[in-house]
Amino acid sequence: MPKRFRFFIASAASAVGLLFLLSLPFEWRYVALGALSLGIIILSWFAEGVWKESWMVRIMISVLPVLFFGGYSLFLMLLPFSVELGIFVSLLLAFIFYIVYLVENIFLVALAFKTVPLYRAAWTVNLLLTLLASFFIFNSLWSFRFFFGINALIAFLVGLLLFAYLYWVISIETELRERKDVSVHVIVPALVVGELGLVLSFWPVGIFNASIYLVWAVFILGSLLQVDLRERLFRKTWIGFAWITVAVILSLVVTTSWR
Repeated sequence: MPKRFRFFIASAASAVGLLFLLSLPFEWRYVALGALSLGIIILSWFAEGVWKESWMVRIMISVLPVLFFGGYSLFLMLLPFSVELGIFVSLLLAFIFYIVYLVENIFLVALAFKTVPLYRAAWTVNLLLTLLASFFIFNSLWSFRFFFGINALIAFLVGLLLFAYLYWVISIETELRERKDVSVHVIVPALVVGELGLVLSFWPVGIFNASIYLVWAVFILGSLLQVDLRERLFRKTWIGFAWITVAVILSLVVTTSWR
């Protein structure tokens, strides 16, 4: 079966799953989301044809689809459901998933041949999709108004998955798996995101703004991860990211209303 046809089937099945999820009574949706997330993993393996690959490849190739589907679904479950809205968001999911499968197929090709002209473009698209998935997850997390400890823990775990995935994607091209410390490039940035989640649990910024600041943290840390693994973390580069970080912190302070 041609790969693009498998991408189409997996994307369409994911869209049908989302439409089914949104049409369920509210009390059944979270149980169904867990079951459908497992289905997304199987669909990802089917679309990319990674049944014979290592477990690491199979896990990494399913991280973005699962996180995106989970965050997107949680975000939509907070909105009032209508058939028209359900069909629209399901078709949108199918389109996005088709792009995800195309991008990850490039990564798999690069994993085998190391030099793929489209790799850098795929990395850019992948980073944008990762940030969008992060926004949906963090927005949903803050909407539930959990205890601050739970917010910090979930933010850390999500960050752990995101940075592990980004590390894997970057290491495909750089071939630096054995020479770089995974803990420094995965656990440390995840801890930063978790700590920021803890701080924002007490900071009166609102749900949308808290999500945006966490996404900014993922973007800045993910970008630093990229340039460091590619050994391009020059003085000018980290100073530029430092100024971006300062600007984000200042905007957080200035836009906060303590009333």
